[in-house]
Amino acid sequence: EATNQAPMVVTFHTYAMKFIRTEQPDVIIWDEHDSWNAWRSLCRGDEQLEQLYRVYQYVTNYNTPESINEIPARQRRAYSELVDAYLARMQENHAIDFQQIIIQFTRIYPDYKISYDLVAVDEFQDTSLVQLEMLKCIIQDNTEVCVVGDMDQILYHWRGANEENTQLFIEEYSPRIIKLEDNYRSGKAICKVFNNLITHNEKRIKKSSRAIRSHDGTVSVSTARSWGEQYSNVAGSIISTAQGGYSYNDMVVLMRSAKHKIQVLEAVFRRANIPYKIVSARSFFDRPEVRSLIAILKYMVNNRSLDGLTFASKHLGLGFTEKRLLQLRSKSEGSSPRQLLEALSGMKYKWCEKARAFFQALVTYEFDRPVNALRNILS
Repeated sequence: EATNQAPMVVTFHTYAMKFIRTEQPDVIIWDEHDSWNAWRSLCRGDEQLEQLYRVYQYVTNYNTPESINEIPARQRRAYSELVDAYLARMQENHAIDFQQIIIQFTRIYPDYKISYDLVAVDEFQDTSLVQLEMLKCIIQDNTEVCVVGDMDQILYHWRGANEENTQLFIEEYSPRIIKLEDNYRSGKAICKVFNNLITHNEKRIKKSSRAIRSHDGTVSVSTARSWGEQYSNVAGSIISTAQGGYSYNDMVVLMRSAKHKIQVLEAVFRRANIPYKIVSARSFFDRPEVRSLIAILKYMVNNRSLDGLTFASKHLGLGFTEKRLLQLRSKSEGSSPRQLLEALSGMKYKWCEKARAFFQALVTYEFDRPVNALRNILS
C-alpha cells in the first residue's frame, strides 16, 4: 500500500469482514450468544446434541479433514446433519458466525491480489490453525513478517489456539528468532517455579524467565477434590492471613466469571463470615438489555435476521416467543416489519397486541434514524 498511509491495525476477524462485506454488504455477524441460541433451537432440548456445539467450534478452528475424527463415531452422522441445518439457518438469516468468517475469507481473498510490505502479528501463540492459513493468504513473496508470541503462555486452547502454529511458522518461513527472557512482572520465586515447571513441555522454544524485580515471596500449591473444597481452602487461607495482621481489603480472589462457581464461593464466604465484594467483569455488550437492542438493530438492517428477536422479546416484553415468531412468519409474504405487521392484522391472540406495537414502531421509523425507533419501543 502507499507509504504515506497510516498502518492498518485490526483483528483477524475485522480484517476478514472487510472483504466479506465487499461481496455481502448486508451480512449480519452472529456473536457467541446468537450462534449458541441458533444451535440450541435446532437441538430441540437434546442435551447431547447441544454439547456438539463445542465440537463444531473446535472442528472449524482447525478446519482440516482430520479434525472430524475428534467426534465419536456414533455421533458423526448427527453432527453432520446438525451442522448442515445450522449453516442453512445462518444463510436464511443472511448471517455469519466467528468460525465461518475466517474460513470464508481464505476462500475469497486470493481473488483480490493485495500485497503488503510489512505484516506484524501480536499474541501469535493464541492463533488457531485457520488464522495461520489466513496469515499465509496475506503474506506474499515481497512481504516482511514479524510475529510476537510466547509458546509458554497459550491461554486460548479451548478457543482453537494451536500450540503447533509457532513451529509451523518457523518451518514455513525460517525466521530470525529473538528471545525476550527478562521478566519485569514477577519475582524470583515465581520465575523459579515457572522455569522448573515449563521445561516439561515438549513443544516449545527453549528459554528461561529472569526476574528483574528484586521482590520475592512464597509460592504455594493447594489441591482439592471439588469446587467446594477448593473454596474452603481459599477461605481458610484468607482467615489465617487476616489473623496475621492483614486487612480483608488487602486481599483479592481472581477467578473465571462462571456464575455457578461464584455462587459456591459466596456460600463458603458467608459460612466463614468473610466480608466480600464481587466485582464483575461482564462486558457491557453482554448485558441482556444491550443484546436485545443490538438484535433489533440487526433486524432493522437485515430483515432476514429474525433469530435475535426472540431474545429481545423475552427481555423487553415484545410479546412473541420463537414458536409465535415462526407462526407469524409462516403467515407473512416476507420478514420485513411491514409484512409481519400485515400478517398480524389477521391474528387475534393476546400476544399479538404487543407484537403489533413493536412492528408498528419499526414501520413508523422505517426511513428515520434507528435510534428513534428504539426510543419509541423502549418507551
